Amino acid sequence: MENKINIDGLIFGKGEGNISWYPERVHTLQDLVYQIKPRNIIEIGFNEGHSMILICETLLKIIEENPEFNQKPIIVYVFDDCKYESTFNNHSILTEHYRKWNIHLNLIPGNSLEVVPKVLETSKIKFDFIEIDGCHFEEYVKGDINNVINFINDNGIIYLDDYKSSKDPTEGVDKAVDSFDWYDFNTYYIDGVFWAHKKEKQMTNKNEQVNHPNHYGGETNQYEAIKVIDAWDLGFSLGNTVKYISRAGKKNKDKELEDLKKALWYLQHHIETLEKK
Repeated sequence: MENKINIDGLIFGKGEGNISWYPERVHTLQDLVYQIKPRNIIEIGFNEGHSMILICETLLKIIEENPEFNQKPIIVYVFDDCKYESTFNNHSILTEHYRKWNIHLNLIPGNSLEVVPKVLETSKIKFDFIEIDGCHFEEYVKGDINNVINFINDNGIIYLDDYKSSKDPTEGVDKAVDSFDWYDFNTYYIDGVFWAHKKEKQMTNKNEQVNHPNHYGGETNQYEAIKVIDAWDLGFSLGNTVKYISRAGKKNKDKELEDLKKALWYLQHHIETLEKK
């Protein structure tokens, strides 16, 4: 891959991994970026910048076809523990190079489990494309997914490298991905790559308060409060207990404590009824 671009000063071969070793992954990453046309991007695990170059070069192709695409800045947050000198070097060079096309790379060094949530909670940005390719221990992959899952736009993609790889099996990635609840996503994979494409929500149901409201789970959710209450035949008191627990902090964040107190009242009422019997 490094031979296909003309950027002086890049250092390759000092770190770990290189997506260009896997042509099917290269094509998949390029195709997904081209399909989504992301404006806000996260990469967890920059290393020497191999994947980032692919992402940025695909953005240049999009810009070439639609010169108005980069009229507004394209923002890229890059998270890496920066244990290689080549990480700082390559990121600095790529930042300067792609800035000419209004593509802005921002490197945030450190442990992703610590720095990612701090940055995202402060930035308040939703992202269109998120690549997770950092530490491959199961707890790290799970943590990285959990930390970004609420910051992906509808129709956005979360992309994970080294999933079910026949060439380089990575148990931690496989377990983390397989144990995660991807209910709001359509999921896909090829040898070595997993991606989750977030479903678009129907705007007409966004503020629905009566017919399957979102604060109880929504109509398509198999664990919607009313479905659980009916399936378990909970009755009035226990049904209300589940109802108020399920909506606490979702219907009205300011009334989360009030909803939990209501849930507790109905639960206590049911206990007292049983005790009287």
